[in-house]
Amino acid sequence: MTATGPRQAPSLIVAELGGPLGAVAVSGPGRTGDPVLERIRLGLASELFDAAGRARRLAREHEVEQAMAELASGVWRQAWERAVPAAAERLVDVLGRRFTAAGRESRMPAPMLKRCLPSESERLAIAAHLGKGTRRLEDALEELDGAVARVAASRREPEGLAAWGKAVELCARRVEAAWLDLEDAVLRERDRWAAEIEAVRRWRRPKWPMMILSFAVAAAAVYLGLVFGGFIDPPEWLRPLAEYWWERL
Repeated sequence: MTATGPRQAPSLIVAELGGPLGAVAVSGPGRTGDPVLERIRLGLASELFDAAGRARRLAREHEVEQAMAELASGVWRQAWERAVPAAAERLVDVLGRRFTAAGRESRMPAPMLKRCLPSESERLAIAAHLGKGTRRLEDALEELDGAVARVAASRREPEGLAAWGKAVELCARRVEAAWLDLEDAVLRERDRWAAEIEAVRRWRRPKWPMMILSFAVAAAAVYLGLVFGGFIDPPEWLRPLAEYWWERL
């Protein structure tokens, strides 16, 4: 029997992302309590877990470049850039539903209610607030790009490979921090719009238009009663109708 040497260790170690991703990877209702936001968070975590799983399999096959490509900066960036707009769209939808419910309760006219909803510029501002953690994530992604270049320049020296692994973990921690910032922004935006939603709920139709209309209707009724009762002469435009009425009394 031919003796075989020890199995070669993987040249690249891809750590589990569950720990560094922290709150992004933990199942639960979340601080916002919004099930749709939770699905967005789980989608973000799943996308990164899947990428790490593919990278880990390639690393075991000593396909270093392909493994690193699975967790390249663009992968992290695209995953995050899908999550932020989805969360912003969800928040705007929630605000719209609350405005609509408040308007239905107060019977605010639809055109007036539409003016109370977040404008396009306010929607963009909401998305910017939710994505404020992007800058710190971008810093980590730049470090990841630098680590990839270092691995290529050092011809897979252990120090370069270790630096890449640390850069990946840093990206995961920054994703967690960015998501926590996003949740904080969601809560702040809810509080900020709560006063305006409450103002819509407390809106009451002004009484003076109805008073004026009631007075006008009453005055017209009295005038027509005097005309058709023969107490005052009708104007020319009303005379044919008045004569028709008198002929049938």
